[in-house]
Amino acid sequence: RACAHLVEAWEEYEQMRFDWVVRLRPEMEFLQPLPPVAHLELGMVHAPHAAWMCMSDRFGIFPRDSLGELVRSYQRDDGTFHCATADELAAMGGPLGTVHCGCLTRTRFDRLGIP
Repeated sequence: RACAHLVEAWEEYEQMRFDWVVRLRPEMEFLQPLPPVAHLELGMVHAPHAAWMCMSDRFGIFPRDSLGELVRSYQRDDGTFHCATADELAAMGGPLGTVHCGCLTRTRFDRLGIP
């Protein structure tokens, strides 16, 4: 959430809007360069799948327009931020028996039609 506010503040300050936002956990290390964003299809989420067939919660390149939904996928009704329980994810139509943040985000994006 704090990073989303920084993105929005920078865009307002510079009077511009980013095309992409990157979600990256701080412990990640890349052994090869990432592809240039000019080679990515606009409007699509570009994130690897985790071993359990959900979108990875470690890294992803997201369309800027999806930033709000990305943040809201972790926000609970009480204002806290964390992954859903297995029951909450199943109620959203997500995979059964998992409590993975990437599954939560992918399920929410699928319901909203964000490819």
